[in-house]
Amino acid sequence: MKKEFEEIGRIIEDFKQRRFEDYIKEGGTIAYFAGRHMWGDEVARRVSEKHGIEVGFEIDTESDFITTFDSTGMDDGQLINEVMKRVNAIAEVNQMFFNKELMNEFLASKGIEVKRKRSRRR
Repeated sequence: MKKEFEEIGRIIEDFKQRRFEDYIKEGGTIAYFAGRHMWGDEVARRVSEKHGIEVGFEIDTESDFITTFDSTGMDDGQLINEVMKRVNAIAEVNQMFFNKELMNEFLASKGIEVKRKRSRRR
């Protein structure tokens, strides 16, 4: 049991350090999560660039997108404007992150094999 927890801790630490490549090569469940985390970083980068704000993809035992700003010296209007920019960016991040087609395109562009849905022949 202790060995399993140590392994999980090592994987989490590798993910925090953005070391995904070895896990992608292994295949299986961990490869799936490594691909999702690579995609999370990419989504955060794309949305940050588009909105001109910093959006991050935090990795820990649970992963999520975050964005912050310093409100020092802002009046209410500026504060509301900054919050709304971030609300819109996080909404876009979540929509993009769960778009399997976009994720598969990105992973394939990195040379990572993706499983495609099989279409039934009629």
